[in-house]
Amino acid sequence: MVRTAILDLNLATEQNRWIIGSPPAVPESSRFSSRVIQVNYQKQPSKKELLKGEKRHSHPQPIEEFYLVLRGSIDVEVEKETLAVGERQILCVSPGECHRVVDLSDDAEFLVFRAPLSTDGTKTECPEI
Repeated sequence: MVRTAILDLNLATEQNRWIIGSPPAVPESSRFSSRVIQVNYQKQPSKKELLKGEKRHSHPQPIEEFYLVLRGSIDVEVEKETLAVGERQILCVSPGECHRVVDLSDDAEFLVFRAPLSTDGTKTECPEI
């Protein structure tokens, strides 16, 4: 359960990872362990690293995913359309929609919110288009 605490996203150890969520990404002992929501923070991630493991996938009802871009931009393929998401914009991906990040600017900084929790068991790989 998330308890009152401050997580300093200026620390390199807190960047480019799930910062709120459940094991194994967030240890049960963490003050930011949650069984309700997942939050991933990406600050100038390696494009090569981020995109190499990003396969088209979907999440079933009732799981929703939101991308909030703080700086720079990201391109997210949703179904058959690529959407450019810029600074201070939010993209909502509805349950069942096939999606993946396909590009990002060098200065990209963004948060991914997913609720309720999604696991590898709830993630469905989608065919390439």
